[in-house]
Formats: sequence, C-alpha cells, structure tokens
Amino acid sequence: MTETKEQFRERISQYTEAQLLAEIDTLRETLKENHTAMDQELLKFKNSGNKAAGRRARKHLQMIKDVAQDIRLLIQEAKNKKK
Repeated sequence: MTETKEQFRERISQYTEAQLLAEIDTLRETLKENHTAMDQELLKFKNSGNKAAGRRARKHLQMIKDVAQDIRLLIQEAKNKKK
C-alpha cells in the first residue's frame, strides 16, 4: 500500500536536510527512469498503434506526476529546514 500525501509530509518532516537531499536524488533517478520508459512506450504506441503501449505510457505519465509532486514537497521541506 502506498502512503498518502499527508503520511509522506509527516514522514519527511522528520528528515534532516541531508536525508531530504538524498531522497530528492533517489526520486530524481525514479523520475528519469519513468521518463525513459514512458518515451519508449509512447514510441511503440505512435509507430505501431499498440494500445497496450499507450496504456503503459499513461501509467508512466501518472507516476511522473506523482514523483514530481513528491520532489516538490521535499524541496519545500528542505527550504524550510534552512530557515
């Protein structure tokens, strides 16, 4: 089961600045992997009309959106820790 945004916010509020930056790096890699996978699936859909590839591309796009939001929260939390 994935955690809710509130649970994620609570968890990262306990992190040190170094932990926040490490988590950002981890999510950055996840973002890159999802982008690469989405691009491959999108090409399959575009070039051959593979409907399953279109569904997988949309799945990766949703994951990119979710990861991007998590990165935004981590950046905000890291910024607030510096105050």
